[in-house]
Amino acid sequence: MSVTKTFRFPDAIDQRLRRAAQHLVRKPNAIMMAALQDYLDRLERRDLQSEARRQSLLISHDAFWERAADRTGWK
Repeated sequence: MSVTKTFRFPDAIDQRLRRAAQHLVRKPNAIMMAALQDYLDRLERRDLQSEARRQSLLISHDAFWERAADRTGWK
């Protein structure tokens, strides 16, 4: 099943989208779908990382682990 949505874009974004679609030989809708999917995937990963960190801290019961943890890449 698919749903139709209507979006209003500024002219500059619409022009960039059309140029990208022409360059990639893809329809603008395909580019928008890929961009939205990527954005939503990143949001979900960020939420999962945050929850994993929260649970990890809950079970550690020790401030040492908070200071010693390698948080490279964590937001």
